[in-house]
Amino acid sequence: MREVAKKKLDELGYKQSGDFRSKDGKELDLTFVIDYGDSVSTAVSNLVQSQLKAVGVNVKIKSVPVAELFKNYVYRGAYDIVYYALAAPPLPISAGGPFFYWNQGSPGRNFSAIGNDTINKLLDQAGSELDENKRIDLIQQVDTEI
Repeated sequence: MREVAKKKLDELGYKQSGDFRSKDGKELDLTFVIDYGDSVSTAVSNLVQSQLKAVGVNVKIKSVPVAELFKNYVYRGAYDIVYYALAAPPLPISAGGPFFYWNQGSPGRNFSAIGNDTINKLLDQAGSELDENKRIDLIQQVDTEI
């Protein structure tokens, strides 16, 4: 998988230059915002930082007070990567769907503002599919589309 990522970055014009990749003289940096002091957030961000460094992406971890995480970062889209967890019921498609369902002009819980009609259609199909294998296939299609 690492080699696939390197090849894709090369195709996009990000060439390895020292420890990290760059394009047009600008280093490929991503800001990863986490809530300060949470051991799980710290562990996840450190793992992501290590994995992306292996393909030449510089991940800068920014720890912020939990009270500021949503107000100043998530709601405003002021991040490249963000980590947080929300409690969800045992129905992951119906619980997680709103985070990727796209409604132009009314983002709801889609804080990343990523979405399109194809994702909406696949989420609707997955939410009503009773066959587990078909449901998994539909969610994998959603993941690919995102």
